[in-house]
Amino acid sequence: MSGQALKVRTPRTRRGNACEYYSGNPPLLLAVNRQDIAVADDGSFQYLGGETPIHPDREEEIVDLAVRAMNVLGCQGYAGIDVIAGDHIYVVDVNPRPTTSLVGIAAVMEEEIADILIRASHGEAPADVHLSGRVRFDKDGRIARV
Repeated sequence: MSGQALKVRTPRTRRGNACEYYSGNPPLLLAVNRQDIAVADDGSFQYLGGETPIHPDREEEIVDLAVRAMNVLGCQGYAGIDVIAGDHIYVVDVNPRPTTSLVGIAAVMEEEIADILIRASHGEAPADVHLSGRVRFDKDGRIARV
């Protein structure tokens, strides 16, 4: 299963995203990631990129909620589930497609991402994936190891 956690620049709120692949078998978590979001003077939001993998204190809750959202919505294939974590965790968006975070996940995944996605689409996904290191990625897909 994959999950992402996003960071909104406010003192009490964190925005997160869980990225998973679902094909009728239990979802395959790829990673939990943080996304950096800026708030402009006019109140609009701007996606800046993120970091993966991360392991927030509430990682299990984030992943469990993401899996429930995928099941309720009937998601199939790759999906990124965006959440905001404060006093409670809320799903704020579901992206049923690869997102920019996949560039970061692929950079730290020991397995070949294309092979995983193809195998998963045939119901042959591995039980888990192996991540090595951590990276930051920007909205244009540039990667930097951290």
